[in-house]
Amino acid sequence: MTTSDRKRSANRANAAHSTGPKTQAGKKRASRNALRHGLNLPLPLDEFGPELAALADRLQDGNPAKAGAARSAAIAQLHLERVRRMKAFILLEAALARRDAGSGSAGTDGDGDEISLAVTDQIARLLTLDGYERKALSRRKRAFRTLVV
Repeated sequence: MTTSDRKRSANRANAAHSTGPKTQAGKKRASRNALRHGLNLPLPLDEFGPELAALADRLQDGNPAKAGAARSAAIAQLHLERVRRMKAFILLEAALARRDAGSGSAGTDGDGDEISLAVTDQIARLLTLDGYERKALSRRKRAFRTLVV
């Protein structure tokens, strides 16, 4: 079955609308999309170096042949912990916003619209972090499989 001229024309028109940003400002903004939470960046060794080394040593269990796999597993575990800390922080922010709205200090007029918007924003942020968590879990699972073999 061949594609009709009408369908081909529609496909071309749609493709013209989804080619990404055209301006330098738009390209610059889009290039920073993955850096919003900083969770795609490698672990900062100045912050996680000692913890990484200690965890890798424990996972290695005295076997030098497992050093690389132990380090990969430790990095994956620390990434997972970093994502979960971010999720906990967002949940804490949501709880504080609800508490403040309940005490009237958030400036709402009693209808709860502001708190609803705040909670909706927190839920959206948590859903975004779910992808990072799944990715970290997958990496950890793969690293531990390599470590155990």
